Amino acid sequence: MAIALLGAGAPPTTAGDPVVLWLGPFDSGALDGAALLEAVSVYTRDLSLETRTATDVPPPAQPARDAGIDAAAGAAIRAHGARLGFWCEPGPDARTMALIIVDAEGRLEVRVVDSAGLDGPELYRAIALKLRAVLAATIGPEMTAISGGASRASPSSPAPAASVPPLAGATAPADSAARGGAGAVVVAASPVTPGAGRFFAELGYRISTPLGSGAIQQGAAGEAGARLGRAVELALGAALETRASDSNGAGTVSLFDLPIDLEARWVWRAGRPSRFSRLSWGGGGFAALHLSWATATASTGAQQTSFALGSGVGLAALVRGALGRGVAGEARLYTELPLPSTTYWVQGTPVLDRGARVGLGLSLVFPAL
Repeated sequence: MAIALLGAGAPPTTAGDPVVLWLGPFDSGALDGAALLEAVSVYTRDLSLETRTATDVPPPAQPARDAGIDAAAGAAIRAHGARLGFWCEPGPDARTMALIIVDAEGRLEVRVVDSAGLDGPELYRAIALKLRAVLAATIGPEMTAISGGASRASPSSPAPAASVPPLAGATAPADSAARGGAGAVVVAASPVTPGAGRFFAELGYRISTPLGSGAIQQGAAGEAGARLGRAVELALGAALETRASDSNGAGTVSLFDLPIDLEARWVWRAGRPSRFSRLSWGGGGFAALHLSWATATASTGAQQTSFALGSGVGLAALVRGALGRGVAGEARLYTELPLPSTTYWVQGTPVLDRGARVGLGLSLVFPAL
């Protein structure tokens, strides 16, 4: 019912009533579009607004975001006869929500909503109030609230331009005249991006199998790292796994290996809310140092222990999904090639070959981004 009443099929607005377009899809995985529109309708009721939906307006490309103006979006806003359009993007730190507003000239403005600890109706209320503040500044001169109702000025009376405080580092376009007579200064601003050096940690389980001889290994794995910019991560990890072992007629070799790896990877995160906005994926490469203790037992009963340092390089691919506020689950597929490979011998006979391996890891990431 909310979609039917607030959607594109809503009856025409009364002359002079401003139209505000919600540009986000109703099947968004991050926000309930119908619930958000209901909150906007409630908290902007005194402004005589009509809120509609428009899913035919594409999100601005990165060059348009950088420039702070998207002509295509502006044309779509005009085609719908709207004053403003808006959508929301979850902040990269899982504690903020970016409210992005576009006017009929295609000018973009970003307002940050602190969403820490907010969920459902409370979050939609916070977004609606932030949007109302912008709307009240840009269309407020068109009406004056009075006891028992609202009185709107004549459409022929031009409204003075309203000023919206610019964001830090942004500049307002010289032409601030908005369609319909009300002035709206919409400033250029980039979407919220994570700060460099944001730390995170992972803890989980992994299992691997050799491509040569040896046994399946499994155990606990963890890493600590930092996010460098929006998409790059650098992490240091280690794992505590079961022993690799093999045997033949000459004897048995049991190997305990402690890998320490340094990985650099690129992780893509959805910006505009969608059914995939809770997912991120990526991949990268790593270099590993192996501390290995081997115990060889001959068929005669003789036993010998040795220690060796090894190294390896590998590739990893991962996918993450948000599990809750500040926590994400991760699945990682990786392969590693030792440099060089190591073969353990007993009584002149090769028993265990430490070669290439492939593995799967499952872990929790916190704080999630």
